[in-house]
Amino acid sequence: MSAIAPVMAGPPTYNRPMAQLVPAERLVISVEEYAALLWRLVDSARLLNPLPDSVVGVKRSGLFPAVFLSHQLDLPLFTGAEAKSFPFPRLRLPLLTDTTAWTGESLRRIAARLERSGALPRVLVMFARADPLPPVDRLHYLETTMRIPRFWYEKPESIRRAGQAAGPGDEEEL
Repeated sequence: MSAIAPVMAGPPTYNRPMAQLVPAERLVISVEEYAALLWRLVDSARLLNPLPDSVVGVKRSGLFPAVFLSHQLDLPLFTGAEAKSFPFPRLRLPLLTDTTAWTGESLRRIAARLERSGALPRVLVMFARADPLPPVDRLHYLETTMRIPRFWYEKPESIRRAGQAAGPGDEEEL
C-alpha cells in the first residue's frame, strides 16, 4: 500500500505530459494524480464568477469529485438524479461536476433539468474530449484528452492496455 501525502501538506501537482502518451496506451489516472486533479477542481471552482452556491455530481464517476468540492467549498451537495427537484430560488448557481466530458450527453441532460428549475448551472470536469470538444454550455475543464481516461478504482479489465491479453481470473467486458 502506498502512502498518500496528507491533505495538510497542500495540493499535489498533476503534471503528466498528455502529448507523450503513445496512441495505443490508455490514459490511467493514479490515486496520486486523482488527488492533484481534485485540488485543481477546487481551485478552478473558486475562480468562477459568480461563485457556485451548490454542487451537483453526475452518477458514478462525478460523485466523488462532487463530494470533495462540496466539503472544500462548504456547499450543499446534490446528485444528478435530484436535479428535477433542485431548490430554486434558494439556490441558483449549481456547479455540475464529473470526471470526464466525452460526448457531454449526461452533462447536457442534467444541466437541462437544472435550467428548467430556473438555475444557471456551470459545468466543471477533470477531462474533456479534445477533438471535438463536447457541446456542453458553460463547460470548464482542467485537461483535454484524445482518449477516455480510466481511474485507479476501475475494474482491472477496464484499464488493461489495448491489445493486452486478459489474465487468469479476469472477466470479459460486456
